[in-house]
Amino acid sequence: SVLDVGASERRLESTLRASGFQGIYKSMDVDKSYRHDYYSLQEVKESFDVVTMIEVIEHVPPTVYADMLDSLRRIIRKDGKVIITTPNIFHPYAFHYGGPSHISPYPYEEMAGMALYKGFTNIRLYRACTNESRKLRMAFRLLGPFLNVYLGLDYARHMLMVCTNPETKS
Repeated sequence: SVLDVGASERRLESTLRASGFQGIYKSMDVDKSYRHDYYSLQEVKESFDVVTMIEVIEHVPPTVYADMLDSLRRIIRKDGKVIITTPNIFHPYAFHYGGPSHISPYPYEEMAGMALYKGFTNIRLYRACTNESRKLRMAFRLLGPFLNVYLGLDYARHMLMVCTNPETKS
């Protein structure tokens, strides 16, 4: 079962179904112009195997991100996975393409540190490149360490975090 938090147009559901997923998909978003199963995390009373927040946390202040993680701990099943993505703030154009709705940039350490503080375990961070050619990806791989260390740049467009809820549900 999957809960898609910040689901917008429910594109994740289409992607999952197209790849053969036949499980339960539910969506949550504060935007009531689309049909969702929930319009706040407080409404969610069931548990899920996977909860996603794709490109959500950069739109909320850190205190709201912390509260959201508390809610996710409540609704994720034991050993369930939480998957969160956000723009990589070390990419030269990270917040340029997000517009004024991007209010809270999260570097790697803060994104994962908040999850650790809120009790999640087995936290893994990934750099995610999208739409780059093979040659460009190879150039980033070769030049990436230099660009990051000396210029503070990272050409991965997004950060992806996967973490586990270790608690047993009552």
